[in-house]
Amino acid sequence: MKKDMVDYLNGDTNVVRDEFILGREKAGGKEIIIVSLPEREKPLYSLWNAPVFRAKSNYKAVETENGVQFEREKPKSIGGKRPYSMLMADEIARLINAGLSTEAAGAILKLGATCIEWTTGRIRSPKGKRSMGRNEMAKYLRLSDRGIKAVLRELIKLKVIRYDRCKRSYFMSRNIIKKGAVSHENQV
Repeated sequence: MKKDMVDYLNGDTNVVRDEFILGREKAGGKEIIIVSLPEREKPLYSLWNAPVFRAKSNYKAVETENGVQFEREKPKSIGGKRPYSMLMADEIARLINAGLSTEAAGAILKLGATCIEWTTGRIRSPKGKRSMGRNEMAKYLRLSDRGIKAVLRELIKLKVIRYDRCKRSYFMSRNIIKKGAVSHENQV
């Protein structure tokens, strides 16, 4: 694929000319995409599009040996906004009615506040990017080996946490806790 086409797919240019003409014009939150042939005045195809996710900010076209592939870009930071963790009250009430222990509730709160990855819900080390294992969780939560096993068994049974053997990681359910950021003007 030519460099011009890669630039178009990344959103760096609005028009690319090859064996056909592919163009786009933006108006507000929408864009019109036009496909035509160089020898014809009328377009072959035109479409108004209101993208939910902008390809320019979420995906990047990368040229490889097999052609062009799209890779999802992860957000690098929260842009100076204050982070927050949101507990889902109805799910917490369901867990309390199911007999959630105090140690397990504390683990949800402490891990959810500092150790959850934004996009996936993976439980990771608060200072690093690696996944947090059972021994590291026990040290972080100040529990014994027997205590962390009991807490993890309880949380897995209640479907709060799941373990992915392929990725060797624990994941917190997004039905229980979600992460986000609030802008400075909305701060109290």
